Amino acid sequence: MTAGLLGAPQVDRLRTLARLSRVLSSSLDGDGILREIALAAVELTEAKIVSLWVADEESRTLALHAFSDDTIGADLPTRTLRYAEGGVGWVAVHRRPLEIEELSSDRRVVEHDWFRAHDLRAAYAMPIVHEDTLLGVLAMFGERPFRFTGEDRDLLDAFVAQAAVAIKNARLFAASEARRREAEALAEVGRLFVQSLDPEDVAQRIAESLRALLGASAAVVCRLDPESRALAVRARSGHALPLEEAFPEGTGVMGLAVREGGPVATPNILADPRITLPPALRAQVERRGYRSVLAVPLLFKGTVIGAISIGDAEGRRFGADEVRLAQTFADQAAIALENARLHRETEREREKAEELALAAQSLTGTLEVSSVVRHVVERVRDLFGVTAAGLRLLQPDGSLVVTAYEGDSDGRFHPGHTLPPGIGVAGRAVALGQPVQCRDVLAAPGVELNEDLRQRVVESGNRAILAVPVRTKGRTLGALTISDRSARTFSDSEIARLQTFAGQAALALENARLFEDAERRRREAEVGAELSRQINASLELDTILELLAERARELAQADGATIMLREPGGEAATPRHRAGTPLGDARHLRVEPGRGAGGRVLVTGCPFRTENHATDPRITDDYRGLARASGHVAQMVVPILGDERVEGLLYVDRQQARPFTDRDEAMLVGLAEHAAIAIRNGQLLQTLRTHQARLEGLLDVSHELSKIQAVQSALAAVAEACGRVLGSESVGVRLVDGDELVLAGTWGDAGELMSTPRLRMGESLSGIVAATGAPLLLNDVATDPRLLAAHRAQVLRLGHRAWLGVPVKMGDRVIGVLSIGTRRERGFSKEDQAIATALASQAATALENARLFHELEQAYTTVSQTKEELLQSQKMEAIGRLAGGMAHDFNNLLTIVHGRCEILKKRLAPADGSQRDVEIIRQTTRRAAALISQLLAFSRKQVLQPRILGLNALVQDSATLFRRLLGEDVDLVLVTDAEHDRVTADPTQLEQVLMNLAVNARDAMPRGGRLTIDTAIVALDEAFARQHPGAVPGAHVALSVSDTGVGMSDEVQARIFEPFFTTKEPGRGTGLGLSTVYGIVRQHNGYLTVASAPGAGTTFTIYLPRAEGAEDMATQERSEPTAPRGSETVLLVEDEDEVRELAREILEMNGYTVLEAADGAGALAVLREHLEPIDLLLTDVVMPGGMSGRDLARQVAGLSPRTRVVYMSGYTDDALGHHGVLDPDIVLLPKPFTPEALLGALRRVLDGPATPGAGA
Repeated sequence: MTAGLLGAPQVDRLRTLARLSRVLSSSLDGDGILREIALAAVELTEAKIVSLWVADEESRTLALHAFSDDTIGADLPTRTLRYAEGGVGWVAVHRRPLEIEELSSDRRVVEHDWFRAHDLRAAYAMPIVHEDTLLGVLAMFGERPFRFTGEDRDLLDAFVAQAAVAIKNARLFAASEARRREAEALAEVGRLFVQSLDPEDVAQRIAESLRALLGASAAVVCRLDPESRALAVRARSGHALPLEEAFPEGTGVMGLAVREGGPVATPNILADPRITLPPALRAQVERRGYRSVLAVPLLFKGTVIGAISIGDAEGRRFGADEVRLAQTFADQAAIALENARLHRETEREREKAEELALAAQSLTGTLEVSSVVRHVVERVRDLFGVTAAGLRLLQPDGSLVVTAYEGDSDGRFHPGHTLPPGIGVAGRAVALGQPVQCRDVLAAPGVELNEDLRQRVVESGNRAILAVPVRTKGRTLGALTISDRSARTFSDSEIARLQTFAGQAALALENARLFEDAERRRREAEVGAELSRQINASLELDTILELLAERARELAQADGATIMLREPGGEAATPRHRAGTPLGDARHLRVEPGRGAGGRVLVTGCPFRTENHATDPRITDDYRGLARASGHVAQMVVPILGDERVEGLLYVDRQQARPFTDRDEAMLVGLAEHAAIAIRNGQLLQTLRTHQARLEGLLDVSHELSKIQAVQSALAAVAEACGRVLGSESVGVRLVDGDELVLAGTWGDAGELMSTPRLRMGESLSGIVAATGAPLLLNDVATDPRLLAAHRAQVLRLGHRAWLGVPVKMGDRVIGVLSIGTRRERGFSKEDQAIATALASQAATALENARLFHELEQAYTTVSQTKEELLQSQKMEAIGRLAGGMAHDFNNLLTIVHGRCEILKKRLAPADGSQRDVEIIRQTTRRAAALISQLLAFSRKQVLQPRILGLNALVQDSATLFRRLLGEDVDLVLVTDAEHDRVTADPTQLEQVLMNLAVNARDAMPRGGRLTIDTAIVALDEAFARQHPGAVPGAHVALSVSDTGVGMSDEVQARIFEPFFTTKEPGRGTGLGLSTVYGIVRQHNGYLTVASAPGAGTTFTIYLPRAEGAEDMATQERSEPTAPRGSETVLLVEDEDEVRELAREILEMNGYTVLEAADGAGALAVLREHLEPIDLLLTDVVMPGGMSGRDLARQVAGLSPRTRVVYMSGYTDDALGHHGVLDPDIVLLPKPFTPEALLGALRRVLDGPATPGAGA
């Protein structure tokens, strides 16, 4: 077998991908992920070995990082490749897959000997790309050429895309970890630096720490002579060259770095034209073999004081992160060297400098920002002996916010106090980028004070102020201030010390910020994984939203978080969950579009944030009172987006004017996406439950109205059923009486609401419905001018918002109006209107039944038999119209739900907790499908696929199943003596008839007995037909089912074929069994009799017209145990988008090429535009646009005679035959269908004999 994905069974591939997905989503270990990717590629492709090369875009090289089999890969000589070198390098340059069938003859391949040694003949390599960035190359090698199909390549593409995301995530995590380790290393270096103030010792520590930090072979530290501009060597570490004691200005890599004022890196010092080397130094470099050098100038207060450099073997390229790390280290080293110099120059400042160093050391002992800022102000106040000290951090808008303050017992400068840009001594220091001091801030020229700050200074008495900017890497973080009550002038040495401390504080703050960023990213990843697990494990929306609100509050560092969802069918959003501080009195809170911050987001669909909710002019005043009462100051709102609109809002709020950041917004948007997924899942489940409840409600109504009853009783039943099914509070029925409408039945509030007992035709809303004969739906009924004033007053008093009126018709004649009202905010939908119309149709039938009953009651003795048949026919027709009308839409819904469940069940691992939820949904859809099927059966709307068959054989084939069904205490006797037993029938439907009769017989023999099934040839004469309306004279095959059970009384026999009538205990029967038997027999043009008496058993006899043709020996097709695949082209036509998407996905997953259209016209356009042959047309039967599936098939047959046809439908309405009987050449796939049933039907047609135009 040729290597490729076809070598692996589908389930193994799915298990491999599922296992890889779990590994990749649960691990951020880069090497482990690369190894798992290589192993998974072997399992998917059956390659002998897989290697994974990691790309370095800067150096344009590829490094080997993982082998699927280290024993084979260990002896590969080449571990690094340049772009365009070898087949792997070729893929890196062209960024597309490369397939090589013969490695030995391909000129792009390197290491031919290694491939021959391991019997590797073929290769297939793919680029791993993420967001247009090359991450690496996945190379697969095998003993035979790879033969991948289009599906295989799609799967490999998806696999590589998944690998790219995992590698990118691992890189991001590794980078974060590296920054954290760098921060810790720099903190450790800082501690080492402050342990000594001896210049030589400090220089030596710098050299050793630098070499260790960057993993170099050698390190050198030089000081710049301010006069000669020469660089004097102060320390060496490692295998450093025995350099001269000084470098003339501009020579060497360090001289170039000093001249340019920034880092300089070179992979080869001897070949770099930028670098000037004295002959002696060049000779030493050539002897020692060092080539790669990185030099960074040492800057102190913007002045170059020296340089540091590291050296390594040729070929090392210093990356941007290494350069950045060296620059950060150089900043610390410059401070350390300058501190040491200052220490040596002035013994008078020794004690203060030591204290400063100790203070700086204390800052490096923590990585929490709050602890760092608190230590900063505490140490500064003690060191300088001042009244107060404070640290303000710079905000994005240029303002300065107090984060820590010591010496303010009255809380005038509490954390959170904000200075506008440029205000105060601190604001001026930040604006100038240099220290600013004043003896008396209230009288200092150039220092601007607003009224608030001036008042606070006066109250505190601290007028002598020194402020220095806190900066790192050229970026200002804030300002460090000290203040005293005396008119004090701070000395230059004090300013210098405070600047030094501010520099250390800046480094500590930066390290703490990096640590907090890493911790926050880690926590965000944990929360995302937690929410994904919760969404997959539960369909309970409130559980997920409650967890999501708490995590939003935590990650945004907010005081509270709120989730609000839009009201069903409405525009306003109401609170669903709150985490953190209470929201105040929000019991009746409704956020309307355009009102407040949330209303703004409902309209724009874009996130919104404010630093101060109370003063932000972009926000309307609607909810400011609630915000003040709840203590909200800063606030951010993001939309929870649905498919077509904003479905909800996610709020976070703080009780301080501390603004939310872009990072907070991105995090909150991600959480809102999780919320959207949970809401969509909940809505799907709720929709299914609602449809199920309404279907069962309609069946209950059908059951109730199938009884013959008085007009008032029927109307009351209709009104109550309508109210319960639609969830409304008011239902009334008016009947036409001449030119008036008379109130005839009410339920709920209708008695008060419909205060006028008689209306003229065309008067008020009900009169308009009666006059036009069309439904009327109003979702704001109180404002409609057509409503009578008296009725409007009642509507307003009772709080009704929406009204729905549908005509009650008999044929085209309006006989009444069904009037429905509700207080629901969302009002009524088109689906509600359809349900109400169906109920109105049943009401009409009930009224007509009541009228006929009254008339027939007067002439019972002469027309009793005719009356029973008429009533039964009318009931069947009414229920048939209802069942047929609903079957199409409901079966479409059930197809989507059931099909998606089947696909999801295959994707989930067997032990996944979501399997139970999926199974519950599957069982619910099957129950709903069974209800629809029963409705169609007993109403004679079931689609039949008849053929000529032998009744004797069908009975004998069913015997085995019956014996298991009946149990050991019931004897089964078969008497199949009919010689000419051929009938035209649907075998599945006849099996259902036998099954239902056998179950009834078993239940009638609780202590055991005998069940006899026999066949016979009979001729029904005219006398029999007259005595049994519905029977037809002629030759018939009689099928009798007899039991020795308890029998039935005459009263029970009179009702046994009524739908929902049963004598069994509650929960043991639906009352549809015998009505289903009756419907199937009548649809086969047969007749059914029953003979029974209490204690004498029961015999059901079915008469079916005898068929004269030869028996059709075709066996019934069964569903395939596994999904058969194919590669043909299928034209899929379905007007329901979700059903079409499901069918397309199933077919494409199993190898088919799918063209799709939403209606017949679109399908014909696709057929004309598609140049290649189309093998099969898969079309819905009932479609909009005036063209049915049968009409489409006829036109397709004219354009493409060889195209075969499969129809699919939940209800055909005789579009494929007559009276529910399919035409002989029709293949129909009933909805709802499983993926296996769909694929099996296609294969049977495609693999069957070719009949041009079949099915058209």
